Amino acid sequence: MQAIVETLFDAVYLCTVLTIGIRMIAKSQNSQYRLFGIMAVVLGLGDSFHLMPRALERV
Repeated sequence: MQAIVETLFDAVYLCTVLTIGIRMIAKSQNSQYRLFGIMAVVLGLGDSFHLMPRALERV
């Protein structure tokens, strides 16, 4: 049960971070807002490298 909840949490987390980051980049009016969007996308991509293999291992 814990593996299922953790996998769902990881998936929701990654989707949320990447979606928010992409929307921030797309709607950026100034360079600082765009920078925070890029930082969010980099965070999401970096986390996906260790969260996705764990999720695939459980399936």
